[in-house]
Amino acid sequence: MVTDMQLCKAENQKSRQQINPKTIMKNTYKMITGVFFLALTLNSCSTDSKETEDLNALEQELQLENKGFLEVGTTTYVFKETGETVKFIETSRQFDFVFTNDFVFKAATDVSKHSGEEYLVTNPQTNEFIRIYNVEELKNNQVKFDVEFSTGQILTSVISGPGSSANQGKWHKEPYFASHPEIYSGLIETSQLSLSSECVSAIDICSKAGGKASVILNKAGAWFTTPETCQVVCNQ
Repeated sequence: MVTDMQLCKAENQKSRQQINPKTIMKNTYKMITGVFFLALTLNSCSTDSKETEDLNALEQELQLENKGFLEVGTTTYVFKETGETVKFIETSRQFDFVFTNDFVFKAATDVSKHSGEEYLVTNPQTNEFIRIYNVEELKNNQVKFDVEFSTGQILTSVISGPGSSANQGKWHKEPYFASHPEIYSGLIETSQLSLSSECVSAIDICSKAGGKASVILNKAGAWFTTPETCQVVCNQ
């Protein structure tokens, strides 16, 4: 007769035979490996998120698709593929803007990288002009130059740089300033008189509400004047 103790020993022996130490180690290895790769993935996502958070508003905008930028002192203009221009003061976003009217330009001379040459663009309707001189080619296909407006205002060490678009008009391939007409909209915005108080107030209200102000400006022919109309759209 088989006793209860004998049955218990038999079951224990059967259990020990079924549990293979190699299987335990293999399963444990799979579990550790799975946890490791999960932790690695989460850490990678966390790192990417942190890197994005560490970028200021200007750096984030420059990472998006754009046609280039213009740096005038502490003011930076980023030219978007949509036709809008984003204005920053230092790293703080001010507003997006677009001119509803097409500016008429007449170019007198183009610029190569040789010192002494300059680029003169005039407004045939008003005889206003923008003179670009002291042109210097920098690294990364950026260009530094000085600017004189017909109003007598002078800007020094203005920097223009390429964006994410292909074919940025390198020296000796196509005229730089002729292939980057968006530069003039930035220069004209820089030179213009201050916006109306109503326009400035609407931009401020939008920014404080956490929105992004898009400003639609209209100029009737003249470049260096206060816009005739200013419409602000607040995008959330």
